[in-house]
Amino acid sequence: MSQTRMVHKMRVDILRCRVRTDQITDNIFEFEQKTWHIIDVAGHRDKRSRWAPYFETILSSVIYVFSCASYCQTMEEDPSVNRLSDSIALFQTIAEHPMIKVQAMIVFFNKYDLIEEKLSRYKISDFLSDYQSGNDKKSYVKYLESKIDPIAVENGFGIFKHKTTAIDRELMAKVIHGVQ
Repeated sequence: MSQTRMVHKMRVDILRCRVRTDQITDNIFEFEQKTWHIIDVAGHRDKRSRWAPYFETILSSVIYVFSCASYCQTMEEDPSVNRLSDSIALFQTIAEHPMIKVQAMIVFFNKYDLIEEKLSRYKISDFLSDYQSGNDKKSYVKYLESKIDPIAVENGFGIFKHKTTAIDRELMAKVIHGVQ
């Protein structure tokens, strides 16, 4: 295998690697001559109580990541709870948190590339009792938007939504450029 192909294969493998976030991580990096300070607060239920000190700092925005592929999955910590339903409830909790004073929330509908495969195997309405639309990408995203848009309006902040595939470097670069 040529060195170029091997480097490309390693990049793809690294992008497809899933690292479980089980602790709060604080990252500062430069992108297009801007400094980004990202705090990943880890989404596991047992870690959520540790988030409050990070909300005390001045936030310019919150990036919230929904896994589009999670509608047919349950929480690892509580198999009786649907992952997407929990994610929507958590979004509302964060939006209503008295320490969070932002003008906008940025929402990533991540794993957008996996929806087609999931939809071919799992009917959305089998997992989400209030889902009454078609079993297709467009209807599913409209459902997600119908859940989070009113939360933004009720809490007085703007919302910027992006369909993302974290392993697609070009798409993510465009999204991050748009987020700026």
